[in-house]
Amino acid sequence: MLRTLFAVLATILTYASTGQGKEAVFTLHPQEPWGNVFGGKQAVFHVSVTSQESARGTVSWQFAGEGRTIARGEQAVDVAPSRPSVVEIKLAVPAVKEGVVMPASLALALTRAGADKAVVEATKPLWIFPEDPFAGKAEWLKKLNIQLFDPAGKTAALFTKIGIPFKETHNVDAFAEFKDSVLIIAEGVSMKEYRGLTDMMVKAAAAGIPVLCLAPADGSMRLPGSAGSDQPHPSAISLKQAGIITELDKRLDAEGWAPDGKLVSSRLALQGDRTGVWAAVTQDDSGWVWVDMRFGEGKGRIVVCGFVIVSKWNESPTPRFLFEKVLEQLVKEK
Repeated sequence: MLRTLFAVLATILTYASTGQGKEAVFTLHPQEPWGNVFGGKQAVFHVSVTSQESARGTVSWQFAGEGRTIARGEQAVDVAPSRPSVVEIKLAVPAVKEGVVMPASLALALTRAGADKAVVEATKPLWIFPEDPFAGKAEWLKKLNIQLFDPAGKTAALFTKIGIPFKETHNVDAFAEFKDSVLIIAEGVSMKEYRGLTDMMVKAAAAGIPVLCLAPADGSMRLPGSAGSDQPHPSAISLKQAGIITELDKRLDAEGWAPDGKLVSSRLALQGDRTGVWAAVTQDDSGWVWVDMRFGEGKGRIVVCGFVIVSKWNESPTPRFLFEKVLEQLVKEK
């Protein structure tokens, strides 16, 4: 339901009224596609106001959560057909307790000068998140026994800073030996540079190890089970786009993340030749952002996730809470 509301908000809302023998059409267009915000911090949103004729009015807004008004305000606007007006709304977002995600809303209304009734209204759903997606889950994280392959060290530095326990590995050939572990390939690793990486990922998954590969930088991997492949065959393969985000958690943004709207770092595009089917890393929209391969009936699995999680950890609640959901999903048995 929330996703439907968000889709409505992303569409320009119009209202037609008649005045002075002419039809005037006004629009309110919330510019940011995201609605996830951190509790205890400031959030900034922009609303574009347009009109088919020169007009003056007032945009009023109300920030509310848990049935109470948190803040409200208004701003005069002066618009013309060639000059839309942009209203900036700064919200002092209240803090929330660890483990609590609070629904909120930003109600918008445009009233024409001299009128008492709004000519167009809109409501933008928001979710207020705490900072720690792993609150109360320290023991669970420890039991995952995360093995991290991270030549550049960026993902390792983040894990250390936020308290995710892990053991760093530099030996690609040892992947299949990590029993009762979760193997994570760090964000931005080159499949081209580490040529044996993908074969060993498959070998590890076939041995019952969950493998998570975060946004590879480049290169390709032969699709297990395709013609010409001598690798173990997966029992199932699924390919998905950004909709996987709301499948994992309906509260999370799947249209764009702060501050620039970017949420995908890389994708896997399927390509075929005489030697079989390959999944090539691409930075355009031609591939799949989520490739999920299961092996057998246990936890053996490879998930290649192209969302830009590590690099955007501090920019939006979505990457960090998505990562927590991905880990939960990764270790689920079939």
